[in-house]
Amino acid sequence: MVNFQAIDFNDSGKEEWKKQVEKELKGQSLEKLNWLDSSFGAIEPIYDYQEYLNEKAKNPTFFYSLAGKKRLNAYSLIIHDEKLDNQNILTALNLGAEFLLLDCTNKSNINYDDLLNEVKPEFIEIVLLVSDLNNNLPQHEQIKIFKKDDGFIDSLILKNQGISIQDEIFYLLSKGYKKLNELKNQGEDLQSIGSKISFRLGVSANYFLEIAKIRSFRKLWNALLNKEGAAPDSSLIISESAVRYYSTTDLHNNILRSTLMAM
Repeated sequence: MVNFQAIDFNDSGKEEWKKQVEKELKGQSLEKLNWLDSSFGAIEPIYDYQEYLNEKAKNPTFFYSLAGKKRLNAYSLIIHDEKLDNQNILTALNLGAEFLLLDCTNKSNINYDDLLNEVKPEFIEIVLLVSDLNNNLPQHEQIKIFKKDDGFIDSLILKNQGISIQDEIFYLLSKGYKKLNELKNQGEDLQSIGSKISFRLGVSANYFLEIAKIRSFRKLWNALLNKEGAAPDSSLIISESAVRYYSTTDLHNNILRSTLMAM
């Protein structure tokens, strides 16, 4: 793990960053990099910490909703040994991982202090899949906890069994809508109800069809959220490479397949 405290970073603020960017843009305004969002209007390319706090105070789902619309480089891991897995997590973060999906369902009595040692959840997204919602789970606004098969809807295993794209979308929508209605009947707040459901899709190397599948699913799921009065783009959507499409003998081609799936 890199010792960031030992690195002497210049104390440059947002204004210096803006000047450098406008220089690279050859004098054009930084507003050129703004993008329009249907829910939140103009989104700036960078927010300093105080602006982050101000926006979050006005709309608690602001940054979480934006995170649902951008691609994060994710690292997925099934937990077996907390200390060993912690080293794997730190290595992944050093290599650029921005999101952790940690499946904790194969081991009981997990020591989360050892597992997340030196991991700073304020800078990344973390999802824990657990088999039991007990009192020993870590508490942090950036750590989202889902009970497996209850709020976390997973089609990866079906993708590894050869499910078609159409059937995969149908499976995710039907399971998601059933869970949405369960949460509504339990009296959950409609504005935050979508954030209590997340999805994991399996992807193959069929590049354009997989892009179309994820975009189509997101649009259809948002249509269901809108129909029920819930906030759109509030659910977490994760995609993971399906091992079905790897070759056991052609390892070099597997590198290309992995690249296509990750893109």
